Amino acid sequence: MSDDTRMQLLRSIELFLGLSEEELTLLAKHAAERYFDQGALLFEQSSPLTDLFIIVQGEVELFSIGSFGEHDRLGYFSDGDFLGEGSWASHQPNATSARV
Repeated sequence: MSDDTRMQLLRSIELFLGLSEEELTLLAKHAAERYFDQGALLFEQSSPLTDLFIIVQGEVELFSIGSFGEHDRLGYFSDGDFLGEGSWASHQPNATSARV
């Protein structure tokens, strides 16, 4: 992804609407583009909150695992959505899991 495309994407994300151009540039500089295979876990319930994910293309399922091991589907995220924003403000573990 080109620098211009990355900046355009960041400007379109609701989470970043109040950021200045300087702040967006700094964010873009530290952003890493990653690809995941279908079925890959982005994060797991009870693991540390460490990353913010922006979905450029594809879908991510958010789910939780109940006390008896059952999967409870909580929702789907797709292009332009973000997950893991709690990693910026919390030292609590993930309450959910996310799968591509």
